[in-house]
Amino acid sequence: MNADRPRTGDGQVVFSTRWFEVVEKTCPGWRDPYYMVRSSDCVTVLAVTAAGKILLVEQFRPALGRSSLELPSGHLETGGESPEAAARRELLEETGYCADELKLLGVLDPDTGRLNVRLWCFLARNVRKEREAQDGEERIEVSECTMEEFLEYARQGKLRHAQDLAVALLALCRNEIGAASLRQEETES
Repeated sequence: MNADRPRTGDGQVVFSTRWFEVVEKTCPGWRDPYYMVRSSDCVTVLAVTAAGKILLVEQFRPALGRSSLELPSGHLETGGESPEAAARRELLEETGYCADELKLLGVLDPDTGRLNVRLWCFLARNVRKEREAQDGEERIEVSECTMEEFLEYARQGKLRHAQDLAVALLALCRNEIGAASLRQEETES
């Protein structure tokens, strides 16, 4: 899995696939064993074009049984891939766009109850189309939207991926995106 990730205490792998492991462990004072999912860290990229449009990808998610509108994202490859390299690779694979510079917005814990995974959150400005997206079994559709549309998609429930919304919130809180347009909306209200 992710060799550079600190492990949480002792545990025994009770199930393993190429994507994740289920680990059983005992916790002092707990009657039943605790189970957690361990996987490689993941990245999400808030990619913005020179025209200020946010890149979105829509793809079928078997766990949901439906398509999901999301930011480009994925897992670090085994063998020591850095989070930044994974972010660049996922952006290019899923959208066909590349970025000269990535800014790390922060590192989050996506699910502290069951996952032993970190989410590396990146902002990529002035992304540009380099080639067509790799359309493998994921069948990804790429689109662009304004910040206002992005927020409206979230309000309407069209953007439901919690990790994506967390990345956007980090960018907003750090005044990396949308600050001027949000202030303008506030004065118009």
